[in-house]
Amino acid sequence: MIAGVMEPPLTDPEEWAEIINGAFAKLIEPVYRYEGTLARLMGDAILAFFGAPIGHEDDPQRAVRAGLEIVRDIAPYREEVRERWGIDI
Repeated sequence: MIAGVMEPPLTDPEEWAEIINGAFAKLIEPVYRYEGTLARLMGDAILAFFGAPIGHEDDPQRAVRAGLEIVRDIAPYREEVRERWGIDI
């Protein structure tokens, strides 16, 4: 699973850090909730996988559930960022 945001449109690094940290929280929480492994943070994206180092019979379903939660949970955050900073993530 790879999920990401976008290039930084702001010149203030503190504002961009606030936005990206909020996005990372939305991306990472479902991975951990479904016992996935966060492989790395990649600038504005994450790389996560399911099935290692501990495997479950339903790892494919766990990955799909995590992905669906990410899509669901990032939508209100995107709107918040759009309203507050006037940018799309």
